[in-house]
Amino acid sequence: MGSSFRYDRIVEVLRQPIRFTIEDFKKLQHDALSVPARQLVPLLKNVNTEDPELRRALDLLLAWDYWVGKDLPAAAIYEFWFQKLQTNVYRQRVPERAWKVMQEKFSTERVIDWLKRADSGRDRILLQSLEEAIRDLKALMGPDMKTWHWGTVHMAEFNHSLAKTEALKALFNLKAVARDGDGFTVGNTGGSVADNFQQRTGASYRHILDTADWDRSVGTNVPGQSGQPGSPHYADLVAYWAEGRYFPLLFSRSQIDQHTKNKLMLLPKGTGRDR
Repeated sequence: MGSSFRYDRIVEVLRQPIRFTIEDFKKLQHDALSVPARQLVPLLKNVNTEDPELRRALDLLLAWDYWVGKDLPAAAIYEFWFQKLQTNVYRQRVPERAWKVMQEKFSTERVIDWLKRADSGRDRILLQSLEEAIRDLKALMGPDMKTWHWGTVHMAEFNHSLAKTEALKALFNLKAVARDGDGFTVGNTGGSVADNFQQRTGASYRHILDTADWDRSVGTNVPGQSGQPGSPHYADLVAYWAEGRYFPLLFSRSQIDQHTKNKLMLLPKGTGRDR
């Protein structure tokens, strides 16, 4: 089921009493604040544990600003905990015989709504899910929480459909890049546990248009403008895209002519200009 989390965050940002600029919209397109995290993490404030490892994880989450940054240990802990939490709540609330039927109708909003209704079992399931998340994180990234980065597992891969052999993989495929956000952030980089948290959704192309001055428009794309391996433009936009940087989108003839470096002319045979 769809959710309104990304829409809610966009509305929240756009309601600020400021005059928005192109820079503001660049930030908005890559916004990684998690609205679900902002609703779920505060539920941990009154959860008690004598386990020092769980206590450290709780402290990291409660001090976190809900920004799902690729380099943040708290973001990694939250994402793993969130997945465990959804599964555990689902199994608690839905009879096993109905799991397959109900799975697609089981929304994150409903999970949050149930968890907000404090009952005797809520803290137990919050802590159980955190314990399971910590166990998985330790297995993947080692015992030191400071080295747990969301981007270690949450990456965008660039695997070409023709790369069926090792030689072709070396020719066509590109190095994966770590990503901020998740499927509920405005900068959508969704991925599931089934895909090992790899990014599977989101925009490969974005633009921001200034209709008052078209030459101030900007865009971003990935991996490059050329589909030809070996071309300098096969992968030269990966870093821009991964870092949320943009290139100019020029519209006026004068600006295009000023910045043109190469021209490719395709002429029909027999026109007299094909020599």
